[in-house]
Amino acid sequence: MGAASNSRATSPSGAITILGRSPATLAMLLESLRCQQPHSPPAVRVVANVVPDDPLRFDAPGISVTECDHESWAVDGRPGLASGVLCGVYRPAIKQAVVAFFRDRHGVKTDDYASCLHPTAVPASSATLGPGCQVEPLAAIAPHATLGEFVTVNRQASIGHHTHVGAFSTLNPGVNVAGHCDLGDGVTVGMGSNIVDGIRIGAGAVIGAGALVTRDVPAGALVMGVPARVREQGS
Repeated sequence: MGAASNSRATSPSGAITILGRSPATLAMLLESLRCQQPHSPPAVRVVANVVPDDPLRFDAPGISVTECDHESWAVDGRPGLASGVLCGVYRPAIKQAVVAFFRDRHGVKTDDYASCLHPTAVPASSATLGPGCQVEPLAAIAPHATLGEFVTVNRQASIGHHTHVGAFSTLNPGVNVAGHCDLGDGVTVGMGSNIVDGIRIGAGAVIGAGALVTRDVPAGALVMGVPARVREQGS
């Protein structure tokens, strides 16, 4: 689902399986799937690793959604796995936990995941996406940018040329990351933040909403403000 990618594209004609159950993420994924196939929306199976307790809706018009627990999915022969499953959660730590759960309990490998790009997303032909990425409406990925596995790029976010975004990172809506940046694994970039050219951000760092990052950020740090300053330092 999408351009230049190292990950498997899910079948446009078969049922689609999503592992993990975050209503916000599911709503975004289903809308992307609906827009990709407006005349024949896919059937979607959501497999929960824990008993869901969130009442929020996540359905999309025309898409048939069924839910099951992970044990029932395994008993049924893990349907959908051969076509490439999608990751249905959002925050970096939760993505890591869900991917580890289905790997350890059900043998789902990283390469079994597909990526999902909204039709209005604009990835350059030379950009590279790892397995399990999610790219939302009007997001832009510049030439020679690379996204590690399970990266989420929310709506209207942009990633500059020759920038690398590490595995499991999440870029919230309206984020702008300039060129030649290097974001470590599990980084969270808050809504509307701006990261200038050539910045390195350590693994697990959190960039507060609206921040302007003009200097490197240590691993595990929380930075906020304009310009951004370290508010908490990771251990």
